[in-house]
Amino acid sequence: MFRNATFWKLFVSSLAIAGFAALIAYRWDVLGDAAALLSALLLAAATLQSWWMHRRMRILLDTLRITVASWEDPDLIRQADRRLPSDLQEMLQPLHLAGNRLMRRVRSVERQAERQAERTELMHAVLTTVAEGVLVVDTDENVLFVNETARKLLDITTREVVDRPIWEVVRSSSIEEAVQTVLTSEEDVQRDVVMPRSKQVISLTVTALPSEPVPGAVLVLRDLTTLRKLESVRRDFVTNVSHELKTPLTSIQAYADTLLNDPDSDPEQASFFLSRIVSESERLHSIILDLIRLGRIESQEDKPEPRALAVGPIVAASIDDHGAIADAAGIRLLADPPQTAVRVMAEEDDLRTILDNLIDNALKYTDADGQVLVRWFADENWGIIEVQDDGAGIPQEKQLRVFERFYRVDKARDRERGGTGLGLSIVKHLCQRFRGSVEVESAMGEGSTFRVRLPLANTTLVQTTAFPAERTSTLSPAPH
Repeated sequence: MFRNATFWKLFVSSLAIAGFAALIAYRWDVLGDAAALLSALLLAAATLQSWWMHRRMRILLDTLRITVASWEDPDLIRQADRRLPSDLQEMLQPLHLAGNRLMRRVRSVERQAERQAERTELMHAVLTTVAEGVLVVDTDENVLFVNETARKLLDITTREVVDRPIWEVVRSSSIEEAVQTVLTSEEDVQRDVVMPRSKQVISLTVTALPSEPVPGAVLVLRDLTTLRKLESVRRDFVTNVSHELKTPLTSIQAYADTLLNDPDSDPEQASFFLSRIVSESERLHSIILDLIRLGRIESQEDKPEPRALAVGPIVAASIDDHGAIADAAGIRLLADPPQTAVRVMAEEDDLRTILDNLIDNALKYTDADGQVLVRWFADENWGIIEVQDDGAGIPQEKQLRVFERFYRVDKARDRERGGTGLGLSIVKHLCQRFRGSVEVESAMGEGSTFRVRLPLANTTLVQTTAFPAERTSTLSPAPH
């Protein structure tokens, strides 16, 4: 305002009029009444001019304030302009134009900043939640960013890792070497790394970052531990299947070749060879059927809907089917039924398969005059089925592997009695199908107990299944 020429002109003229009026008043005695009247008129004119100047400046200042404060609302600008004289409107017009351009620029910058902030938040959320580990370093090998997955894979326990050298954060010379190679040559590096402490197998990919905005390198990590284990299981499975199928086929071929090469052999010997061919063929058939069944269970094909099943009748049927085998081997096969019927959520054929395989396994590893006991009872929300034998037992180091496919504690005994090596693996997968589990307790010289847990059905009934006296244990009832 104080740099405006119009303001200074008005201010100086007002001072001149007021001074002139004061001079006339001073000379009152000389000029008389006419001078007094003229002095009064001049003083009134100065007062009016000052009032007009003050009003004009007040309007101008208010308009400037409204103009600056209301650039975002053009309607307020137009309302303020209607209060101004035309000369002031012309004077403020460049200010309006400049203000509008400035506000458009400000809005554009704000929108860009918002979009950039959204993209940054989205990128941070993605990098934080992805399954792969991500770690970024600058050209000095200082950590710029690390997500939670990378922390777990690299076993980083320190929370504050940003701006720290990677060799302080990650205890792996292989990873440090890969980073140095990329920062030096700007060529990507990909390798598998085994972490020294956790023994996890990690797929590492290190890529150079562009010079803008920050030069450096990004590390992408994937956990390959499970994949490597699956590959190992697959290789072992192929090897075991090949071996298991080769053994009976080799026997069949040998006996058949003998019969072909000596058609006039002793009838008794020929009958023996034929019986062995039949036996090995049946074993081969059993292996193939178990493989097909196991494959269907693992692939979730034809997954049955579980329903409430009484355990007692299914145990009775399985014991009845195995009774002749147990009697021929001189083994007591007994049931220890609870006082209250137990009902579990399962499918009847699958539950029967679980019991058949567990009883069959117990009979194979129990010597003559031994005993196999089947008991079942309720335990909170679970139905428990136990198959206990008093055989030789399973060594501690082998107990974790008994549910693997084709694993045998005693290979000679199992093959001699016609086992496929898949029975317990099928039991495990069937239990998992119904959200249950199976475990084993064993001690050398004291026998083994295989324990199945299946979800308990919400039904309580009195035990009504009748068991033959010779198949019923005289032990105290199981808990219920």
